Amino acid sequence: MSFACAAYSASPDLSRARQLVAQGEHQAADDLLLPFESSARADAAFKLLLGEAALRTRRA
Repeated sequence: MSFACAAYSASPDLSRARQLVAQGEHQAADDLLLPFESSARADAAFKLLLGEAALRTRRA
């Protein structure tokens, strides 16, 4: 349910994404962040988390 809510949020939940990455749930982090890829392009923390999640899910 939190993923559905995230899709309607104006900005990505970076703290949740960090938590997912730390727990090894890279696909969930990628799913959480990916909808914001174009709108959060200038955010370095976002790019780092998305990149790590993508690499660990072998999407990159």
